[in-house]
Amino acid sequence: MQRWEIVAINGNRVGGLWREFVDSTLTTRIGFRTDPEQPNYLAQSVIRFQPDGEGWQRYRFRQDPGGVDVDCDRIAAGLPLNSLPSYGEYMLLLDVISQREAGASYGEATQTYVRLQDSDPTMSRPARIVVADTDVIHVDGRQVEAERLEVLQEDVVVGRHWVAEDALVRSDWNGPVSWRVSRDEVLGQVEGVSPEIARFLNDGFPQ
Repeated sequence: MQRWEIVAINGNRVGGLWREFVDSTLTTRIGFRTDPEQPNYLAQSVIRFQPDGEGWQRYRFRQDPGGVDVDCDRIAAGLPLNSLPSYGEYMLLLDVISQREAGASYGEATQTYVRLQDSDPTMSRPARIVVADTDVIHVDGRQVEAERLEVLQEDVVVGRHWVAEDALVRSDWNGPVSWRVSRDEVLGQVEGVSPEIARFLNDGFPQ
């Protein structure tokens, strides 16, 4: 499973996001620019889940600028089974979408977990994903009626995601927003996606 998204800030396309889930491993890369005078923000998360899907085993998170490189084994770090690095929330969103598709009510379709800060797993907070409401939103020029899922960390909204026809159609990360597009639209270096960002989304950080 692969997913490509455009990232925009204040209506301007500034970068892209790529996800792939294969062999129990979720890989996420995001790259965007916030200021023409500053380096591009680049981040890569690789989370290996248990084969039974009941939790995660290990993750590595890298980020520039800053040279962040975190490699964490859940058991060795003493982290609970229901903990999850924030870039792994995508899997929980899919779980909530599946619950709704199966007929669960707003209150029943939820996920509760311990949210880890990717750059420092010792920074953890209780979190949950809930179905909040139905909104009419705009997705790449189209008007869409969609259910809004909210990520709450200690009851503070840290992310919003919209679902239409059992599919994630838009995300809001408290500033940057993203929506699904084709691979060619991202790697074709459309407006806002620089060659450096396109290369990073396709290839990641050097090993």
